[in-house]
Amino acid sequence: MHQSFDLYPGYLRHFDEAFDPAKPYRIEYEIHAQRNYKKWRDENGKQIVEPQVRSEGSLVIERATSAKPGQPCQLKVEHVRAWRTWTDAEPAVKQILRADIDYTADAIGSLNKWNMTYHSIPIPPVKFYKFEELPPFAKTGLVGGNRVIITGAEGTPPAIHELGHAPTSLYTLMDAVQSGRIKTGHVDYLDDLTMFRPGLEVCTLPDSENEIEGHQHIMKGHALVGPALLPQYIWQDEQSRIHAVIGRNVAYVLTKAVNL
Repeated sequence: MHQSFDLYPGYLRHFDEAFDPAKPYRIEYEIHAQRNYKKWRDENGKQIVEPQVRSEGSLVIERATSAKPGQPCQLKVEHVRAWRTWTDAEPAVKQILRADIDYTADAIGSLNKWNMTYHSIPIPPVKFYKFEELPPFAKTGLVGGNRVIITGAEGTPPAIHELGHAPTSLYTLMDAVQSGRIKTGHVDYLDDLTMFRPGLEVCTLPDSENEIEGHQHIMKGHALVGPALLPQYIWQDEQSRIHAVIGRNVAYVLTKAVNL
């Protein structure tokens, strides 16, 4: 088992259903995060440090059409995270990102244009501090020539980034891996479709043999690595489903994968 699974093997699930990533699909993930450590002493007085993993939200990605290699395609994304004010408190704030993404069904899921909204809402009962709902803010992205332009609120200047490589995002990169089109090499990455991270690299990992709910699986893996980014490991099962996306502190674990 690859070391990236160390914190999360108990959350992986076995699926019997058939899945075809070339057809329209809907995939759903539960988000698990390791945010702190529990410290205690055993009967011999030895201090034990145990990482604490909690459920923090969900990710849903839907592609309503088949993906023909090299052709334009679209994804709909809903990415929900729930945050705690204090380590041991219940979640207090829910942050919701929704996006419509136009991309090319190529080797990395190259971005073409997108629009996204983001807003925060309190999770009652609100404790520790008063938090009012924040209205959604919207951003659009457009790739043209060797530039990506991200436009936000009216009256604010757009963010313009020069591209050294084709641009991708977590969601479209997952689609490229799942489809089998993925190729290794350098990419420019749009983190959450807003933060530009140039010059990252997609690389192939050795297969990982995992036991999941009593079934043996051989997982194929790719990683996104580079400056100022903890590695993102993308693992798929024998039917090409993206089974898990694992960072250092956060894992997206598949809960449902269906063809539409």
